[in-house]
Amino acid sequence: HPKGKLHPHFTRLSFPPQANNKAYVLKDTEAQVLNLGPKFVPPAPEQVLERLPKEIKIMQEKVSEAWRKATKTIGREPPIVKTFSDRIENEIRKTVETEKPKNSILKSTITLFQKLQKQKKVIFRQTDKSKVFHIDNPENYIEKSTTYMSRTNAYIEISTSPLREMIEQTDKFLRNLVTKKQMPQSMLDRLRPSRTESELPHLYYNPKDHKLGEPLRPIVSGMKSPLSKIASFLDRLIRPLFDKHTPYALSNSIIFLKHLKQFKTTSETNLYTFDITDLYTMIPQKEAVLAICEFLGRH
Repeated sequence: HPKGKLHPHFTRLSFPPQANNKAYVLKDTEAQVLNLGPKFVPPAPEQVLERLPKEIKIMQEKVSEAWRKATKTIGREPPIVKTFSDRIENEIRKTVETEKPKNSILKSTITLFQKLQKQKKVIFRQTDKSKVFHIDNPENYIEKSTTYMSRTNAYIEISTSPLREMIEQTDKFLRNLVTKKQMPQSMLDRLRPSRTESELPHLYYNPKDHKLGEPLRPIVSGMKSPLSKIASFLDRLIRPLFDKHTPYALSNSIIFLKHLKQFKTTSETNLYTFDITDLYTMIPQKEAVLAICEFLGRH
């Protein structure tokens, strides 16, 4: 059948993202907004107008360059390009400023959700697997977090931030490598942490609403950690070595299926998977570093 057309005996079904609500009584209009999903970006005409001059300037430069190539001329911006750009900008401004919002309840509903979060009455999170909205009250999160902390003993709560000390120690370590000529100066500039942009890694949770009791998946946000640049650098160096020297590297499910084609399977073939509870938080750090050092020593 042509693309986009269904067989007459079949009906197209569409299931919008759902909001898993555990804490707040939603009206139909509020549920409709949440059903748009976590990736929905509400219209923001103010931001469009704010960015417009910069976007027009970029467009102007590209059109001017194309004009000069087509006419084989050298010089400043042709007047016709300026006229064209002004016309485009005016039309966009006119459309944005006069167009009525398609959904009048959207803005008020989002404002309500922001107010509820600010008052700490509810917590909006994206679920771990299904990627839909999960609404719960803070008390449930605290209770589940406390249970997780006592069960794993993987984290401790700190009263003061060690961020400054982390930055200074990391910077000192890198500078010592340069002094000992174990690393070039150019690498220091690439790997040293930023004193203005670095952030302390912190723990947060995504609810597993696909599991009984909806436990929390712990995630440590370390994207702006003082060590993030070093970690990314080492990953780029070590990962290709690991993939080369181990026969068991499965980076995704497609590669796994390719491996399966090498084996003959029957109706009696069984496949087993293992789910390790709290895997990433339970990996012993010192032993993991020693294992990596041993691997690098061999290869």
